[in-house]
Amino acid sequence: VTGGDSHVSSYALLGMGAMMGASLQAPLAALIAMVELTYSPGIILSGMLVIVVAQLTASEVFNKKSLFVTILRSNGLDYSLNPVVQVLRSVGVASALDKSFERHDPVISREQAEMLIHAKNNWVIVNDESGEISSSMHVLELAKYLAWERDEKMDDVSEEVNLLEIPAKRLSLTPISLQANLLQAHEKFTHGAESLYVVFQEKHASSSSYIYGVVTKKAVERAYIPE
Repeated sequence: VTGGDSHVSSYALLGMGAMMGASLQAPLAALIAMVELTYSPGIILSGMLVIVVAQLTASEVFNKKSLFVTILRSNGLDYSLNPVVQVLRSVGVASALDKSFERHDPVISREQAEMLIHAKNNWVIVNDESGEISSSMHVLELAKYLAWERDEKMDDVSEEVNLLEIPAKRLSLTPISLQANLLQAHEKFTHGAESLYVVFQEKHASSSSYIYGVVTKKAVERAYIPE
């Protein structure tokens, strides 16, 4: 540091600029702050030097992110500017739910099974033995099973169909709030959810909760992948 910057206060100011540049990862803002505090362009060169060194040390050597990014991460918020994230965040989960479903206990009569197929519902939400929500099954899976039985001409066909035991593809169900957006739904699928059922408040979801519809992974993907 030379000239008018040789005063002790200049070193303190350079340290402030270095800390600001490293912690906020905003070198230009730190340099402007130093110039505005000193009203002297003579500090620009030395300021640039310490700020760049401090920022590179923090980001490259210690792999530290901006303070703002760190705060967002600690609160579970997404700071990415990914266009897919922006699209998913702007669309509510209500726009992707499928309202064409019926909820049933695991054991239903064969007549009920036939009625489910002809009612043109897309999904069956199946309770477990205790009445809690267990899984979802596309109606086509039930139709395939009944067609297979007819083709095999089985003699010992039961008058009841156990939706939890027949050979079919079943998806586990995870609750999600009606007020949620598709980004939150996408995150649930990323963490292992197979299908979602929409209730008013996710944290209060129970067997008695009103179900608005079913959301699948493909429904979420359609929001950002053109068909």
